[in-house]
Amino acid sequence: MNDKEKEEKDEKALVTSPTPAPQPAELKQDKPEPSAPVRKKYNFFIEKKKYETDQPTLTVRQILVDFAQVDPTAKTLAQKQDGGFRELKNLEEVIELHSAQHFALFDDTSTPVS
Repeated sequence: MNDKEKEEKDEKALVTSPTPAPQPAELKQDKPEPSAPVRKKYNFFIEKKKYETDQPTLTVRQILVDFAQVDPTAKTLAQKQDGGFRELKNLEEVIELHSAQHFALFDDTSTPVS
């Protein structure tokens, strides 16, 4: 094979082999994916245990059952306030959560008198 035949063979190889088309610059850049909105976290305490939720409000029942995991007929949730506690007897009362709220559990079971 002489030099001219080699050149023709190389040219045919170049023509027949697929070459990727150049990409425009804007297509090469990765577009940022729209991220899910960041949900605010609400921290609160029952006794000394810390809990976290992304819900801005919870009912008294939700706090007792879902978080404290106690029987709402045996315990009363009490919200710590300046100088004391406020008992939350209405299980359907909605509590608006704010940073580091503190709650206590009061025992509703009767104690025998001797």
